[in-house]
This record gives sequence, structure tokens and C-alpha cells, in this order.
Amino acid sequence: VFDFYVLLAIPFLCLNLGVLVAMLFDHVSNWMAGTLAVLMVAALSTGYLASGTLMPLYQEHPDQAARDALVWIKQHVPAQSKLIIRDDMWTDLHEPGLGGPAFPNAHSHWKVASDPAIRSGVFHDDWRTVDYLVIIPDLEKDFVATNNTVALDALHNAHLVKRWTIAPVAGKLHPQQTVELWKVDHAGATETSLLSAGAAYMSSRFEQNGAYVDASGTVTSEAQSYALLRAAWTGDRASFDRAWNWTQANILASDGSLHWLWRNGAVVDAHVATDADTDTALALLMASKRWNDPALRAAGVRMVQAIWQRTVVTVNGVPYLTGGDWATRTQIIALNPSYFSPYAYRIFQEVDKDHDWNEVINSSYQVLFDASAAPLGMAKSAGLPPDWVGLDQATGQLVPLHLDNKDSTQYSYDATRTYWRVALDLRWSGDGRANAYLRQAGFLRDEVARKGEVGAVYGHDGTLIEKKSSMVGTAGAMAALLTLDPAAANTLYVNEIVSSSNYGTTGIYWGAPTDLYAQEWTWFATALYADALPDVWHNAVPTP
Repeated sequence: VFDFYVLLAIPFLCLNLGVLVAMLFDHVSNWMAGTLAVLMVAALSTGYLASGTLMPLYQEHPDQAARDALVWIKQHVPAQSKLIIRDDMWTDLHEPGLGGPAFPNAHSHWKVASDPAIRSGVFHDDWRTVDYLVIIPDLEKDFVATNNTVALDALHNAHLVKRWTIAPVAGKLHPQQTVELWKVDHAGATETSLLSAGAAYMSSRFEQNGAYVDASGTVTSEAQSYALLRAAWTGDRASFDRAWNWTQANILASDGSLHWLWRNGAVVDAHVATDADTDTALALLMASKRWNDPALRAAGVRMVQAIWQRTVVTVNGVPYLTGGDWATRTQIIALNPSYFSPYAYRIFQEVDKDHDWNEVINSSYQVLFDASAAPLGMAKSAGLPPDWVGLDQATGQLVPLHLDNKDSTQYSYDATRTYWRVALDLRWSGDGRANAYLRQAGFLRDEVARKGEVGAVYGHDGTLIEKKSSMVGTAGAMAALLTLDPAAANTLYVNEIVSSSNYGTTGIYWGAPTDLYAQEWTWFATALYADALPDVWHNAVPTP
């Protein structure tokens, strides 16, 4: 018998007491009945006053672990999320307070199991409609006992976000308290919130009238290109116009390409960064389709042609995309695998028929496979792409590249972006080469299996160089594992993005609040996970 079943008996107890008192009063005078009533009220009042407090007849408070969990959930989980919860958290979640809003779609697991209005009406008898579960150890046994397949299947397709534990206290009777928050493995309200709040944080923290200024006071063409892509994908015309107006006024070269480095009111390096120009051209073309703007299309086409003229070099009859206009001046050409963007070249081919962008797609994939497999001066390769690789113009062979006396063969803050770009090409084109390349990321899958995360920097042979994780490293590994091992990708996503989000007054950030690069790549990783990077050029997308 559950303790709260006593509630059902209370009305009948009161009725019986009423009948008993009525029978008693029928046998006494009105004066005596009044006296008895006063005495009964006085007795009750004296009892309450003696105890010092008025206690409800029945109540149940969340334990300390649950109260700690409630505070975190209120601050980190979107209010529109659908949650399956413990009974004792229902009231707090359905009312605003504890530093957060009400959660109207939080329901007890008992209701999900037994109430058709909740099971079918809210969750549609489908675990995929559940966003989170708030559970205690062994609660899965209740799911089984009540045939709660919605909760059970949701739990079997979820990853632990956070656990709160309160150990027993000496001299007190309460046992250890443990509450767990699990996120179900699908995109939903959480991703919408992270993308919106992440973009808001970047704008409020780094944007100055359209310029995205990093902690050193520098604006790069890369940061501007990322802002333009975000705005084109999300349909934010105001943000797009601010970023593009500043870019045109300050770093746009006469041939339509971008100077890559600006500081203190002036361009300090007039060279181009191929990835930034590629991303900007793609953003301009997508924006021209989204908003039917011929001027943006013209600017995008002009930039595509400038990319070819400045950064594409032909070796043995094959065109290769180089790292920039500076990269072709010696016999060893500098290539950056993380710059390769086959999904963009497919669109470039449509608007620039004078150049063979399809062949650039072919050479890019060939470099990716070869550079990842080749030892590059080491005894072996872990199958990871390098930050940079050289292309010998005389032989057409890949060779290690030395830049600024650094080991450019490492898998580091550049190379990790490679997997994200290949994953996006797979989403847009279905190219079998993209699928095959992503499925070669077994080294990263094994790292996640061992540690639940990936390091920031590895040698080309897989030697761990920088143990701490990085957001761009997480983005790259997630992109590969979404194809190779979705469960591992979900582990990374929950551990490194959902659990580590920090809520500021102007939005959400990850890692150091002054690290623009970390915010950008966490946003891109989340958008890929949420399938929120549509091919706007080929598929009409309504503006929000």
C-alpha cells in the first residue's frame, strides 16, 4: 500500500466524523452544542500552538540531491522540453522558481505508464518524443514492472548528462541520495536553445558593428565568414547584413577576395585564407537564394572566381586548392586538408563554369585519403588528417610541410575541422568517398571508448600531445563519429557540449568565455548534430 493512498480515505473519514457529531448534537441543547463546538476548536488550536507549527496532513519534499538537480535543470534545460521525472519533482518543475521557468511537459513516470492522456496525448507512445529522463537508481525496474515502454526505450537510447549524489550523514537515518539526468539521443528543444543562445552570446561578446573581434583585438576573414554562414543558415538577415557590410568596407580586396587579417582599424596582412574565402562565397550564394538578392549572388560569383585565380594551382594536369595566395611560391605547395569543402565546390561549379571545380573535388578527396594514410616522416599513421601537408610540384607527391619551424603533420586545431567539412558533404551530396573517409576514423572512436573524450592535439602517429579536450577537436570527432559510431558521437555531444554549457547573461558559451574560436566550432558541431545546416542553394528554405 502506498503511503499516499490515505488521501483517498480522508473525505470518507470527514463524512463519518460529521455524522457522529451531528448525532451527538441532536441529543443536547443548542447552548450545550455551541459550548462543545467552542471547546473542540480550542482543543485543536491548543494542539497546534503547542506544536509550534502548522503541518500539512500529507506532503513529500524532494531530497537534497533532487533539489540540487532541480536548480541545474531550471538553468540548463529548455522549458519546452518533454521530461519523464520522479514524483517528488513534479510541483517544482511545474512552477516557476529556483532560478528558472516552469516545465509544463514534465510528467511522472507513473503517469506515462498508466495515463493515456499523457502516454499517447503528450508522448505519442514514442520514446523519440522524450527529451530527458530524471531518474534514481533502480527506477528502470519500475519501468519494466509497469510496462512503461516509452520510458524504457528512451532510457536505452539516452546518455547521462549529470549525476547528483549526497552521501549519508553520520547520526542521521537518510540513505545515500542519487539523482541522474539523462538526455535522449535525438535533436530537439535543447539543440534549438543551444544554437540560438550560442549565436546570441557570440554577437553580444565579440561583435562590434558587424566585426567579430577576438580577445586580441583582431578580426580575421575566417571569423567574418563563420558569422556569415551562421546568418545564412539561420535566416538572420540583420546579422548577415551587419557582418557583410563591415567585411566589404574593411577587408574586401579589389578582385573580390578577402584580406585575412585586420587590427586597429587597418589590414595588417593582405594575403587570403582560402577557407575563409570559400566559406564567405558559399554564404553569399546561399544568402542570395534565401533572400532573392542578385547583388549577393554577384559578390559570391566574383569571390569564387578570385579563389580559383589566387589559390588553385595545377600540378601534372590536376587542379589543387592551396592554403592561400602565399602557398604557391615554392616548389613545395602548402595544402591544408581542413580547408577542403567539396559541398561548396559543387555549387561553385554551377556558378563558375569556366573552371573545373569538380576536378578540385576529386583532388581534394585524393589528398585527404593519401595524407591521412601516409606516415609523413613517421613510422606509422593513425589515419588522422594533418594540419598541413606539402605537395611537391615536381613529382606530384605529398611530403611533410614545415611552417614556422613547427610540426605541421599534427592532428590539431586546424585538422580537426576536416571531418566536419567531409560530414557536411556527405549530408548534402551523399558522396561515397565522404562516407568511406569518415569510416576510417577508428582511432577517434577508440579514444572516446577509452576516455569519453578526445585530446586536443595528436601526433600523426596517434601520440597524445595535448591531453585536454578542445571544442574544435570535439566538433571534428563528433562529425566523424556521427557516421562511424553514433553512440560514441552522442557520448561526446552530451559530455562536451550539453553538460559543459555555461549560461551567461547574454547567452551560452563553452570553455573560456573569451575564446571566439571555441564558440564558433561548438555552434557548428551542434548544428551538424541537429541537422540544422541546410543546402539553401538547392533547397528553398523559408525565412523564419
